[in-house]
Amino acid sequence: MGSQGDRSSDRMHARAVENPILRLLICIAAVGVLTAVLYTVPLHDRTLSAALTFLFLVWTVSYFWGFRYALFVSLLAALAFSWLLPPVGVFFQLSDSRDIFALAAFLFIGITTSYLSDRVRREALNARRAEAAARRSEEGLREVIETMPAMAWSALPDGSNAFINKQWAEYTGLSAEQTAGWLSTVHPEDASGHTEKWRQSLATGQPLEHEVRLRRIADGQYRWFLVRGMPLRDEHGEVLKWYGIATDIEDHKRADEALRASERELNLIINTIPALSWSARTDGTADFFNQHYLDFVGLSAEQAQDWGWTVAVHPDDLGGLAGSWQSIMATGKVGEAEARLRRFDGEYRWFLFRANPLRDESGNIVKWFGINTDITARKRAEDLLTGEKRILEMVAKGDPLNQILDGVCRFVEEQASGFLASVLLVDGGRLRHGGAPSLPRTYTDAIDGLTFGPSTGSCGTAAYRGEQVIVADIATDPLWENYREAALPHSLRACWSTPVFSSQGKVIATFAMYYREPRSPSSHDLETIEQITHLVGVAIERKLIQEALQRSESYLAEAQRLTHTGSWAWNVRTGAYFWSQEIFRIYDCDPRMVPTWDFLIEKTHPEDRAKIERRVKIESLKKEWKDFESDFRIVLTDGTIKHLHALAHPVVDESGEITEVVGTIMDVTERKRAEEKLRRSEESLLEAQRLSHMGSWRHDVASGAVIVSPEILRIFGVQPDEDSSSAEFWFSRNHPEDQQRIRELFEKSERLKTDYEGDYRIVLTDGTIKHLHAVAHPVLSLSGELVEMIGTTIDVTERKRAEEERERLRQLETDLAHMNRVTMLGELASSLAHELNQPIAAAITSANACSRWLAHNPPDLERARAAATRIEHDGSRAAEIIQRLRAFYKTGAPPERELVDMNEVAGEMLALLRDEADRHSISLRTELATQLPQIMADRVQLQQVLLNLLLNGMEAMTGRPAGRLMIRSQSTEDGLLLISVSDTGVGLPCEKLDQLFRAFYTTKPQGTGMGLAISRSIIEAHGGRLWATANAERGATFHFTLPAELQP
Repeated sequence: MGSQGDRSSDRMHARAVENPILRLLICIAAVGVLTAVLYTVPLHDRTLSAALTFLFLVWTVSYFWGFRYALFVSLLAALAFSWLLPPVGVFFQLSDSRDIFALAAFLFIGITTSYLSDRVRREALNARRAEAAARRSEEGLREVIETMPAMAWSALPDGSNAFINKQWAEYTGLSAEQTAGWLSTVHPEDASGHTEKWRQSLATGQPLEHEVRLRRIADGQYRWFLVRGMPLRDEHGEVLKWYGIATDIEDHKRADEALRASERELNLIINTIPALSWSARTDGTADFFNQHYLDFVGLSAEQAQDWGWTVAVHPDDLGGLAGSWQSIMATGKVGEAEARLRRFDGEYRWFLFRANPLRDESGNIVKWFGINTDITARKRAEDLLTGEKRILEMVAKGDPLNQILDGVCRFVEEQASGFLASVLLVDGGRLRHGGAPSLPRTYTDAIDGLTFGPSTGSCGTAAYRGEQVIVADIATDPLWENYREAALPHSLRACWSTPVFSSQGKVIATFAMYYREPRSPSSHDLETIEQITHLVGVAIERKLIQEALQRSESYLAEAQRLTHTGSWAWNVRTGAYFWSQEIFRIYDCDPRMVPTWDFLIEKTHPEDRAKIERRVKIESLKKEWKDFESDFRIVLTDGTIKHLHALAHPVVDESGEITEVVGTIMDVTERKRAEEKLRRSEESLLEAQRLSHMGSWRHDVASGAVIVSPEILRIFGVQPDEDSSSAEFWFSRNHPEDQQRIRELFEKSERLKTDYEGDYRIVLTDGTIKHLHAVAHPVLSLSGELVEMIGTTIDVTERKRAEEERERLRQLETDLAHMNRVTMLGELASSLAHELNQPIAAAITSANACSRWLAHNPPDLERARAAATRIEHDGSRAAEIIQRLRAFYKTGAPPERELVDMNEVAGEMLALLRDEADRHSISLRTELATQLPQIMADRVQLQQVLLNLLLNGMEAMTGRPAGRLMIRSQSTEDGLLLISVSDTGVGLPCEKLDQLFRAFYTTKPQGTGMGLAISRSIIEAHGGRLWATANAERGATFHFTLPAELQP
């Protein structure tokens, strides 16, 4: 089996390959043969003949084999067509543009013809297949229809009969050949109507459904039939055939007629009763309304038919009513539902819809009857009760007053449409916004804070008068003269306002109803206003009382929380305890627990437990309890100890018997801790004063007494038996040279009530001199009078000694820096001599020249004057060099900050070193940034740093050929000036880079080790940094930065 299937599959694949190849060969052969014939046969117009012949071939191939083969033939034919065009025998060698156009047109027409022909072929093939399928389906259906117990038929798209089943033929007595006369079986009264219905269905393609009477051949009787017809369509929606069935409904029609007769009799009764009655078919569509119903909703019987009556149902109730109606029909039982119906005047009223089914002998529902009962009064009472309950629940829950009043307004607006409700609260002589969810925000903001009076709109006037104010037309009423512009832009045309009174008869709010058209209230409106006004008053007053109570409780709870004080009560008769929330927090226990005496004793600290029990026992044995208080400790679950202070007070009744004991418990743990902390703080302060040699003192102006801390006594060496309470005692301990100055400073400070600060010396009894620093501050009364002077005195003897030592070290550092500069000048002696010789030699030469010009007869004064000018210039240059050397050499002068141009300093140092560099064959180079900002610095100190770095670089290159010394300057992104000095010398010892700037460290045999250390201290004193890095090839680079913000 497997091998045979494989061979069969191979043969199928072979045919699948062979067939297309054969077709292609045939196409090639056909094009070749036609080309040869057209070439050999003499023709009058070879181009046109070739085009028509090839197009016919393309159409033929497309029709039989499809578009792809036709496309292939079109391409071959285009090739052959170009061969036949002049010059004949050459492919695509076209000399005439018309031939090119002809070839292009041929190719386009050929492809288009292929596509259209293939499409026609496919549509025809599909149509044949569909027709065959329909024929097969129809034959199968015919067998089913012939056996079914119903009158079935089919017709062609034009309406002519195509088939009737056996039941149709037996009933009408017409054979299949006689079906063209089927209209003769229709009752004459129904013939025209039925024919028209059938023509409409044929014209529109819509299904046919029509009741008609047909004659039975057996007895000639006419019976009612329901004729239905459905079209059969192809995939394009075209009707292929009609199929239908005729159902005998004679019995149903007779029952309907009998029912209609009964209904007519019932209608006479129903139309006379004063109720909204109706009936509906089994599918739920209405078919009857009594006259009272139609008069109420303002609809005609035709308008209310079927589902037309639903236009009178309130939109919010329509969905629920429809769902209830469907449920009632589904259960088939008596049912009811509530909904609002619109009266002819536009008012909606609540009705109870009650439906009852009518059944036939078989129990099948044949009709529904119903009646609608007006329940508006009941619904309003229920809604009012529900609304009051909802509003009072909001009050009880503690909702904000504005939300409660918004809820009242929405509730009122739900009761009747067409108006906007508002509540304004009385606040002194003004009305404040309370609630108005439907009014425009801009309007409520405009009237918020309105001052009410005799003519302040509806609400302001109602609050002022204390009576209801009805304004039917805002546009004309004088009460709104000053407020129309606020209301009319929002289409507010009528406003009825009623004051709301508290239980004490005080106006606390106003309730208003706004309308968008001029309007006066009806009796029902006034009744609603009265009910709602009472509800608003109850809600506001309860909310205000509740808020006052909550504020009071909140204040009490907050006060207890802030003071850590809880309240308690003990009912003597029942033994019950009450604790406030703060006591639960103090004891760190669950607020839901019931407090007991055993719990209190258990939590009391073991050392205090006996004391508490003994005190309570003593009090309980007394006939008359008195207020008592006690301090004790408790121990929490986690071991925390708290200090408590308790107060108790007995409460007696009219007979003098104690009914309960009330009291408070205060958590004084923090106070205890604060007291302990204060004690430790005082001890720490005294210890700190002792360690810092600083004491405090106070001079009472009224009594003249001086109170000092123990450290003052230690500083002044006061013995315990000495009386130090007077100011004179302390003045006597001052150094004789400072006594008068300090006394005058102290007295002036007290006289002017100002602070003072001063340094002075004291002399102890053993002759020791101490340096002190005192600070004092006056303390004034509310009237500005001096109460006392308080101050501190610090023993600064050690600091004075340290300052003297620091000054000595600073002088030593200055001397070392001077020695470093002198050393550098010694190293540059030859360069300096050369530097001075140049201007001196030039001055001598100019002096000789000047003498010669003056010796001429007559003297050449102009040239002599020029020579004298040169002498002056050279002398000034020499003086400048000497002045620079003096400044560099000078010792003991304090640093002087001035504006310094680092590029200029670099140029000066290079000029000073140029001869020294030439002698050692060292080239000096610069890369100085332009527009480098000037800085405030000591010029001599920066010259010393730069000269030190340059000399170090030159020494590192001594004995090495082609040395190069480079100075760079630039500004960094972070606002610093960066100066770099690079050499190509021996480089730096990487392992000792961190030691280069240490004092006395040197790598030179004759070095002192101070140059770089002094340079770093100078740079750091200027707020900069000095460091060194090794170059990649050879030598080293020293960098230092200076902050540019040193510039003034």
